[in-house]
Amino acid sequence: MRKASVKSENLKDEICNVALRLFSEKGYDAANMSEIADILGITRTPLYYYYSDKKCLYVEAIKKHLETKRNIYTNMAAETSGIFEWLRRHIEFACSNKSDIVLFNVFDRPEFEFLSDLNDETNRYVYALKRRRVQRAVETGELPPDIDIDLFLYNIYVMSYGFIYVINESILSSDLKSNPQKVTALIDLFLAEI
Repeated sequence: MRKASVKSENLKDEICNVALRLFSEKGYDAANMSEIADILGITRTPLYYYYSDKKCLYVEAIKKHLETKRNIYTNMAAETSGIFEWLRRHIEFACSNKSDIVLFNVFDRPEFEFLSDLNDETNRYVYALKRRRVQRAVETGELPPDIDIDLFLYNIYVMSYGFIYVINESILSSDLKSNPQKVTALIDLFLAEI
């Protein structure tokens, strides 16, 4: 373990990354600054140099998380792969990004209300990207011209949340996490039914 109070060029990012992981695993209330310092192998001094308190660190971690989410979906929307490959990547990303539920569990508090607004804005942006991607699939003939795009996307959202639950939260989780081929087969089965 590296115990140090010296600041490194990447330390601020490292702190934010570890905090993001810890907040997404434990939630805001259960995570603490000492644990973040211990994981990094540093004293708490550098934490407080960059972030005045846990709330400040949480705000930065959420902003970073939402920016990353926007970038990932922007990149996915720009890909030229077929719609079903795009759907696969979307579902796989959604399943690996299940932390939002735990990460955002304090958004109803007045001091974090602005983060809820930022999350809503990010979700609207991502939805618009997805809608344009499905529209492009209709225009190229990959999907039928009479498809209801919003209903199609709602179905994808419902299934994605179902996958997130089955893969990460259900009694089947340990079996699925230890067998990625089953997860792939599950996604294949869903995509074949569309």
